Amino acid sequence: MIATKYQQQEKQQEEDKQEHHEIQDPLTAFMYGLKAPETKRQWPRRLKIFLDYLILDGTFEQKARQFLEKARRNPNWAQDNFMKFIAFQHQRAMKGEISEITLIPIICGVAEKDKPNLTKAEN
Repeated sequence: MIATKYQQQEKQQEEDKQEHHEIQDPLTAFMYGLKAPETKRQWPRRLKIFLDYLILDGTFEQKARQFLEKARRNPNWAQDNFMKFIAFQHQRAMKGEISEITLIPIICGVAEKDKPNLTKAEN
């Protein structure tokens, strides 16, 4: 029984270490997934707006890491918050705070070939 408990602890520590290694720099993986130069120019700013909306703590890089960790643990959390963000931006457009044309890149994202997959960012 003790050996089994010890083995479980070792296994959990190894999994934690592996997960930490995979998500040390999700922004690098995110940017690597973007192909078009214009997309690479625009998406960091768009991602920052979304991460700021989530009210995560820390720098841009820390917020990206927190988002990835939470999204991996609970993909529904990520999807729900993305939908809330879209609804929030849509309300802003309806109030005239932003142009409706502003919503197009937010909703549609980038071309299918350039669409980043945040939950699979790896080093």
